[in-house]
Order: sequence, then C-alpha cells, then structure tokens
Amino acid sequence: MKSIDIPTRGRQILRRMFGAGAPNIIAAALLMVSPLVGQAYLSTDDYAVWALSATVVTISAVFDLGAPAYVARATVRGGSVSRALALGWGMTLGASAVVGAFASAVWPWYAERAGSVGDFDQQVAPLFIAAAGASGIRGMFVVTASVLMAQGALKMRATLILAQAVAQLGILVAALRSGAGLWALCIAVGSTGLVAWVVASWLAIRLGVESRGEISAPEARRFAGWRTVTALIGMLLTQGDRWAVGLVASPEVLGSYDIAARLASIPRVLAINFSVVLVVDAVNSRVAGGVATLYRQSLRIVALMTALVTAGVLVVVRVVEGHIGFVGRPDWVILGVISVAYAVNACTAPATQMTAGLGEPQVELRYLLPCLVGTVALWTVGSLAGSPATMIIGSAASLAVTSAWFALRDVPRRLAVKDVWN
Repeated sequence: MKSIDIPTRGRQILRRMFGAGAPNIIAAALLMVSPLVGQAYLSTDDYAVWALSATVVTISAVFDLGAPAYVARATVRGGSVSRALALGWGMTLGASAVVGAFASAVWPWYAERAGSVGDFDQQVAPLFIAAAGASGIRGMFVVTASVLMAQGALKMRATLILAQAVAQLGILVAALRSGAGLWALCIAVGSTGLVAWVVASWLAIRLGVESRGEISAPEARRFAGWRTVTALIGMLLTQGDRWAVGLVASPEVLGSYDIAARLASIPRVLAINFSVVLVVDAVNSRVAGGVATLYRQSLRIVALMTALVTAGVLVVVRVVEGHIGFVGRPDWVILGVISVAYAVNACTAPATQMTAGLGEPQVELRYLLPCLVGTVALWTVGSLAGSPATMIIGSAASLAVTSAWFALRDVPRRLAVKDVWN
C-alpha cells in the first residue's frame, strides 16, 4: 500500500482536502444536471416519472449505510482490502435494495392518489427497482474509490470519479437519442458505474497489501446503524422543513424559502465534500498523536472557505437579481437568516468526518438530537400560531446554536483541542 503523509500544517491539509473534494464537487454537479437532460427528449408525463426515478437514484446514493467511510477507515487500520471491499459492497447494495423495494411498493398508492392511471403505470415499479439497482452498482464504485483514497491514490480516485460522471452524462444523452426513454437514466448510471467499479477494484486490490487485520462484521453493523440514524435526522432537518413551512405559509413564502434554502446550502455541500479526506487523516493522525492539530487546522480552513463562499453566493444572487430578476425571488431576510445558520452548520463537517474516521459516528447525534427537538418544537409553535416566520427563524437559530456548540465546544473537548483558533 502506498505510504500516506500525515498532514500537520494548514497547507498540507488544504491540499489534501482540495484534492479529495474537488472531484466530488465537479462530479456531483454533473450528476445533478444529468436528469434535467430528459426534459429535451421526454413528454411531460414521462418526465414526471423520470423525475421520481431520479430521486430514487439520489436517495439510494445517500443511504449507503456509511459504507464508504467505514471501508476507508477499515483499510487505513490495516484490514484486508478484499474483505473491506466485499463488506462495503454488501452494505451499499443492501441499502439500495431497501430503497428500491420501498419505492416500488409505495408507487401504486401514490399513483392512485396522484390520479395516474393506465398501462403506463405498470412499468414504473420495475423502473424504480432498476433505478435503485443502478445506483447500488455506482455505490459499489464509490465504496471502492474510498479505498483508493485510504491508500493515498488521490489522483487515480479523482480521475475515475470525473470520468464516470462525464461518461454517465454522455451515455445518458446517447440512450435518450436512441429511444431508451425512461430507462435511459438507469442504463447510464448502471453501465458507467459498473465499468468504474471494475477498474477501481482492480486498482485497489493491486495497490493494497493484504494483512491479517480483522474487519469486524458486528462493528460494521454498528457503524452502519449510527450513520443511517444521523442521515435520517439530517435529511428531516434539511428536507422536511419545506413540508413543515408549507403547512402555514403561502405559496409565495414557501417558494422564497425553498430558493433561499437551496442557495444557502451551497457552502454546506462544499464543506462536506472538501472534508471527506478527513475520515482517512483522522485515523492516521490518531496513530501520530495529531488529531487535535488536524481538527484545529481543518476547522479553520472550512470556516474561512464557508465565510467566503457564503458571501460570494449572496453577492452573486444580488447581482443576478438586479440584472435579470428571479422567478419567485428570495426574500432577503429569509436568505440572510438561513445563510448564517447553514454557514455555521457547515463548520461541523470536519468534526463529523473525523469522528466517523475514528469509529464514532454517533457523536454527531450530540448536536443533531437537540437540534431536532428544538426545531420540531418551534415548527409546532409556528404551526399553531400560523407564523411561518417563527418556524423559519426559530429552526435556523436552533441549527446555528447547536452546530456552534458542537464544533467549538463539544468536539474540541473530546479531541483535547485546547484552543480552536490558536
């Protein structure tokens, strides 16, 4: 296995964070744009189902049971590369199977209430299963790419991630042009994911040195369980808010809130992707006694990056709004409040990635649970009072306060960081 330099200085950490995070961000952008291509080739009815199948792909990718982080950690700790891969593949395929089965089971109920009828509906359930399966295959590639990261092969990993994303977009267009219709997305995701998985697996096993280190199945189940719980709570806080606000808000307010939330989440998404390499670095730094230094330096980098990106997003929104206007432009009070809350929350990324690398993903619940309690309480108060402002500002305050406490007080104390900023 290729030796990995343990980062101790800010520039070293920044270089590794950028090297691991930039390909993820570019690929994520391409993968997010891919489903939109269907608009040019599908009817309105077909595109509605296409959009639902795209959400199945996305949800399957998100609910991976923490397989990439666990497998990267197991590899760094000296476990068998082939065993780590097999376990990770099983975790991500199992999660995708659950998502596909659930989506296909719910479809008849959903279709009836949505007024969708006819023979057309009979192919939707198999489509959802295929979408989850294709996402599961790509998930196997993502797991294998995490092993390459653990082995220090960041350039190989970056090349594969970008190549898969570009190839997926190209094959998607080709499949749509050839008349594949609704199945084009499954074909593109599954075929490119399969090829990337084969290549990445060959590289990972070729670079890896098999050892006698044990990889515990019970530990993997525990890790997967906690990661699933934290992912569910996080998704409720960041996606369930629209449903809650929509109970009392007008369509205009809900539209403004949705736009503001999407814009404000950009720095958070960047922070999470740039921090992914900290899963590996945390394990190495524990061996070298440098966990506190790694956390302090990475938090500074993420805080600075988040502040700059947040300011940049606000400036761009202002310029664009002033020149061409928005359809349903964001309310600036809402945008400002949510931007601050999401920026503070972005600073938890180093902590959540590092604690996952140290084998303690449940630590994230120390702020997620109080945040959930506070948010639901304020949603309830706002709903009873008919006040969307209470729901929006209250939930943002709950997220900001709990995130700040977690990143600046709780985690530093656990990692023996004497002073976060010095």
